Amino acid sequence: GAIPVPPDVPGEHAEEFRASMRHYLAMVVAVDQMLGRWMDRLRSDPALDNTLLLFLSDHGNQAFAGGRGPYFFAKKLPTESCIHVPGLLWSPGRVEPGRTDALVTPVDWCPTLCGLAGVAPPPTVAGRDLSGVLLNGKGPNARSEALTMNFGAAYDSLQDGQEWRGLRTRQHHLVRWRDPEAPGGTRHTLYDIVRDPRQRDDLLSADPPPVGLARSLQARLDAAQAEVGETPGEVPGASDYADWHDDQRFVRRNVNGLLGTPRPHAR
Repeated sequence: GAIPVPPDVPGEHAEEFRASMRHYLAMVVAVDQMLGRWMDRLRSDPALDNTLLLFLSDHGNQAFAGGRGPYFFAKKLPTESCIHVPGLLWSPGRVEPGRTDALVTPVDWCPTLCGLAGVAPPPTVAGRDLSGVLLNGKGPNARSEALTMNFGAAYDSLQDGQEWRGLRTRQHHLVRWRDPEAPGGTRHTLYDIVRDPRQRDDLLSADPPPVGLARSLQARLDAAQAEVGETPGEVPGASDYADWHDDQRFVRRNVNGLLGTPRPHAR
């Protein structure tokens, strides 16, 4: 049957959206089949009993065909379709299906995998070890909120523009945008992602706005930014992070300090 078109896709882009999604869904089927063949191969190996498999995506899919962003597949926006990425963890006898409901950020996966393997993460690794949450449904590092962010306008260079930082709780997503024309250089948006999953109604535009809620979330966002070394209340430009990269754009440091020597380019 016809591929359904989300309500946020402009009508003039409906067919273009369907054509793109056919390719996208075909790729998903191909990945699923390849993963299935790999799993079949692993099942013949006794080592599978001591193997943990993790399947991730680097970002979600905006898929609004220009309806919510500057171009067809804008993926750098603080919408659920962008930031709520798939993460499939398979570890028979250890991680039970459907038992854990947890907030996990991409930087949590490295220390969490180290925790599941019983080894200490490298000292420069950021994020939290959520292995206890995955194994027992609770743990000292469980998140009640997560810091979200976009660093700049381009995918492969430090180009200023479209920077934002957000605080995502289980019900709300407060976003602080870098805006040189706004008072203090930032502006905010706030959505109730439970009642408004499409994020169409900015609560800060309501009459009256939820001032108390906004101030609470802004203070918590301040604390989250301070935790990663940023100035609370500000949103730095992409170029402010130039010294985190070498001349080949390899990341050479993070919030915990200098990293190891970047690997050389293949010759």
